Amino acid sequence: MEPMISSLAASRMSDEQLVELRGTVDQMRSDIDDQYSFLDANKRFHDVIAWSSGNALFGYIIESLLSIMDGTAIGIDYPQYRREAILKAHQEIYDSLAARDPELAMERMREHIEAYERYAERKFPQVMNEIIPWEQRFFA
Repeated sequence: MEPMISSLAASRMSDEQLVELRGTVDQMRSDIDDQYSFLDANKRFHDVIAWSSGNALFGYIIESLLSIMDGTAIGIDYPQYRREAILKAHQEIYDSLAARDPELAMERMREHIEAYERYAERKFPQVMNEIIPWEQRFFA
């Protein structure tokens, strides 16, 4: 879903939203040693793109899933090397959105999501099939 959302955002994103998105990338870069702040910026990055698609439904869907999509609720961790890879991917996605290139934005987001899936499956296979109780999601 996010690759398609990124494609829509490339042609619909306002200049203000692009500035906001750039701020999340800048925060990730400056706070790369602080996993909490880094992941907060990561969530906002995906949220800004979803809301910038011009489709409120996508905004609500991604916003509701952001806290579980990164996997931290089920024990997925992001060491420095992984945060660096995420930052690189986000920079590439940002660049494609700033260029207003829907096809490239879709491809970059697809690559990013697939890299996350490979990482999670390789490093945390035990948690990939876990059910995340809503109580854990909201109250952990």
